[in-house]
Amino acid sequence: SLPVEYEPGTHFLYNTGATYMQSAIVQKTTGKSVLEYLKPRLFEPLGIAGMDWETDPKGISTGGYGLRVRTEDIAKFGQLYLQKGMWDNKQLIPAEWIAQATSKQVDNAPANPTRPNEENDWAQGYGFQFWRCTHNAVRGDGAFGQFCMMIPEHDMVVAITGESFDLQASMKLVWDHVLPAVKTVPKDQGAIDELSIKLKTLAITPPKQQDVSKIGTTLFVKNFIFDENPYKMKSIKFETGGYENKFNFNSASGPIVIKSGSNNWVITNDFKTEGMFAIQGRQTVPTQLAASSTWLNENTLQLTLRYIETAHSDTFTFVFEGNQVTLTFLNSVSKGNPSVAEQRTPLVAKVNA
Repeated sequence: SLPVEYEPGTHFLYNTGATYMQSAIVQKTTGKSVLEYLKPRLFEPLGIAGMDWETDPKGISTGGYGLRVRTEDIAKFGQLYLQKGMWDNKQLIPAEWIAQATSKQVDNAPANPTRPNEENDWAQGYGFQFWRCTHNAVRGDGAFGQFCMMIPEHDMVVAITGESFDLQASMKLVWDHVLPAVKTVPKDQGAIDELSIKLKTLAITPPKQQDVSKIGTTLFVKNFIFDENPYKMKSIKFETGGYENKFNFNSASGPIVIKSGSNNWVITNDFKTEGMFAIQGRQTVPTQLAASSTWLNENTLQLTLRYIETAHSDTFTFVFEGNQVTLTFLNSVSKGNPSVAEQRTPLVAKVNA
């Protein structure tokens, strides 16, 4: 039902709907979702496991987005393409197809560019689901800077996952800093060990405790009942103790407990986000969750949630006034890009008399 403005094959149009239709065609033809179809043909030979793919209400993989794999797995996919489809002496993808898919099939340079086309990684031509780049590179990319960059001249793959709001700037970091540093050097075990230690110590700092509340002993033993809300959230009870706080939500679908650290992260494996104030229209998925909470002042408690297996995070802010608490939301997309308004409205809960 999507309108087609131009004759197919005559103009460039980034069209996720077309990719979804390809996924639907594969499923109708094979009786398997794209994820199921690719497992023995691509994922298993590459040693990729634990992936999932968002589906529509009919159970069809969305195709153009919604595949979740590790950053290392994205790099494997890029390496497979650099090796022209060969992996462990097996031809997983025809080399001829890879040559076609990664070459310029249509011009995508804008007629009225805002920056010189020769510097624009969105103006180098488009292949079959692949973007041509400056530096004779090619890439697959997704929202917020999920990149699989293949640079044949350096026999190099750069895989990036993150939450960026300037994708050209992300790629420019690679062109300006990574490429000039590429050179062949003798193996240096000391440098390798130093890098290994550095990688193991990389971390996102948890929010720092800013204040201590004086209301905990009076309100943190009570049950707060939410006003009617679109999330069918019924109540919440708070628990504090040492380096861990608990947020005990009670929803129409059952209890949801979030354990959070104080000046540290508390990790919950396979956290189910169903019913947790999901943004309308987005499919919720199970993910590892890192949570930390801090008092901003004696009446304001802030809970930071990092959904580890996605690029995103969330902030819940609880403001206590008398016998009620107001909960406001701020997802990381809106926090990083104020032009994208937070869709979720504040909720109010009152102490159960």
